[in-house]
Amino acid sequence: VVQTGPQIIRDSKVQSEEIHNSINGMGQHARTAFASVDGVEHYVIVARKTLLKPGMNLEELGHVLLETGIFVGNLNVVNFDGGSSTSLYLKDHPELSFHSGRKILPLLLGVK
Repeated sequence: VVQTGPQIIRDSKVQSEEIHNSINGMGQHARTAFASVDGVEHYVIVARKTLLKPGMNLEELGHVLLETGIFVGNLNVVNFDGGSSTSLYLKDHPELSFHSGRKILPLLLGVK
């Protein structure tokens, strides 16, 4: 079971109405999202919260992802979760891992 929603970007367009109608879409939090480009390339995205930046709302995240130019093709992004449960652990490169300071929960993500 994975907590998701709302969709941040659908067909390369930020879903402002869906974000504004969600419970925490406009809050400033750390964020975890899943992105798909043309249904072929898949990415897990983590937007950190720092002392200088209190996090970001989902509308901001959507615009940042579109403006970077990193994703070429039809982009779709869905929000996974945010706040203190946001984490990413890389077994082979733990120095690149991000977590909120609490114990990192195990995560299994399968992509086909």
